[in-house]
Amino acid sequence: MTQSVTGNADYPLVASVTTALAYRTHFSKRICEYLAKVAGMSEETHSLALTALSEAVLNGVIHGNLELEALVADDDQGGALEAFQEHYRAVHQRLEDQTYADRRIEFSARWDNDEIEISVGDQGPGYHGHISTGDNIARGPSGRGLQIIEKVARTVEVSEGGRKITMTFSR
Repeated sequence: MTQSVTGNADYPLVASVTTALAYRTHFSKRICEYLAKVAGMSEETHSLALTALSEAVLNGVIHGNLELEALVADDDQGGALEAFQEHYRAVHQRLEDQTYADRRIEFSARWDNDEIEISVGDQGPGYHGHISTGDNIARGPSGRGLQIIEKVARTVEVSEGGRKITMTFSR
């Protein structure tokens, strides 16, 4: 499991971690703590950014780099627990496969006096078409990541065929 953290003139924070490291650690928390320190995030922005960043990383890991579908189960039939357990096993099987585990989750961040921009990218196959979020509430045990991100971030842009999400937050 490797990580690298650098920066440049356009993006003062650039970090890259393996899928396994992103899944097994709370790297999102470290990124937000660093941004709070160097970019001067308010406590509220820190909390919102941590929520959004955690969701974005989890989406990149599970649906991007591990190439697993959203968890779908009919809770009315008592299938949610079994579906969750199967999904959990599938995640850990993929993490044992270096082809998936070594894929990268890429972070970048930049800021100015008014806002902080954070991007998360993955090396998965992406997706085609627009995933409707907004008021269309997902049903079932998963599938709300983008909806949560849209609720807490000032702006959200999905690009690179669904492999990158860029979020902005007021400072």
